[in-house]
Amino acid sequence: MEIIMSKRENPFGWKNMLCKYTFYEFAKDSSLPLIISVLLCVIAAVSSLDIYDQLLKLLQIGISIVPLMAAFILTAYTIILSFFMGDKCKEIKDASEGKKLIEELNSSFAVCLFASAASIIVLVIATCIANMEFSSVYSNWINYPTYFVVCYLIMFSVSVLVGIIIDIYNIGQTTIL
Repeated sequence: MEIIMSKRENPFGWKNMLCKYTFYEFAKDSSLPLIISVLLCVIAAVSSLDIYDQLLKLLQIGISIVPLMAAFILTAYTIILSFFMGDKCKEIKDASEGKKLIEELNSSFAVCLFASAASIIVLVIATCIANMEFSSVYSNWINYPTYFVVCYLIMFSVSVLVGIIIDIYNIGQTTIL
């Protein structure tokens, strides 16, 4: 039992990062992307659009913007890390609520970077497979779920940018005050 507790108290690694970014926060961040993804899939199905063509277009959009968003998130994370090393942050870290805030900010940025990296991996793999142009009677059984997952990952990556912008603004405000 002592070994398990010591691993949980370790401030590094995926387990600690995911402990700070709770399931509630993930559900909150996922609600809008989930709704948009479901709506787009329903619209595509109802309007009898060729889902393969829609998937190719979505993959092109994703490949175009998600790496740029990941670069933006990484840049913002670097700015946040430089703030964490500053004197103003030392004052904030001394308070228990301040330390909790900084841990949550750090964790949310790390999770956003992880989500962007996962999105890029899925987009590259899905694009490679889509470009092979497999044809099957059951292709829509694969294309619709793939369209949903790709749409969700793109929307999630975009929606977390709003939170990151707010986090950067809040950090800026704390340096002014």
